[in-house]
Amino acid sequence: MPGDVKYQDTNNDGAINSSDGYLLGNAFAKWDMDFNNRFEYKDFDFSLDIRISYGAKMQNRMNHSGEDRQTMGNSKATVLDAWRPDHQNTVIGQVRPGMGGAYYQTYPDTHWIEDASYIRGEGATVGYNFASTTLDGIGIDRLRLYFTAKNFFVLTKYTGYDPEGSDSGNMDNITPHMDFYQYPRPTTYTFGVNVIF
Repeated sequence: MPGDVKYQDTNNDGAINSSDGYLLGNAFAKWDMDFNNRFEYKDFDFSLDIRISYGAKMQNRMNHSGEDRQTMGNSKATVLDAWRPDHQNTVIGQVRPGMGGAYYQTYPDTHWIEDASYIRGEGATVGYNFASTTLDGIGIDRLRLYFTAKNFFVLTKYTGYDPEGSDSGNMDNITPHMDFYQYPRPTTYTFGVNVIF
């Protein structure tokens, strides 16, 4: 029907089946890199951990239930780009009224696979060490105040929650990089005090 998802007959045999599939990428990165450094200036210290990953692909399965309306009363905002008679150049099939979706929309395809490359602010810490002359007479040998941020930014083209995670639980080594409404990694901030008597 007009507006249905149409799959490419890649081997030109006149049938759409598993023989038409081909590799769209790899769930594992082509390369990973960490940038770690620590700086000290007078009584201040600063450490930084930036992680970079390039080349992994992620299966964004949120496009499945979020765009085909299977037993859902709401959808992703991308359904606004779905097929209509006046808007036919799109990869999102026609959104039919009501619930139920259609089975043809369940097949994983190129629309589900996204670039999961990223640059992540894994951690940063700023600390201040009080001079020993300041601590004389109060019974403290060392006093340091610090502030730490973890997962404080992520730069990525991936449209899901986290380009690094997976919702497969203990199956991550078998089916990595499959995202179906996984919980995003939280950003955490910590203020702390180190005291040595």
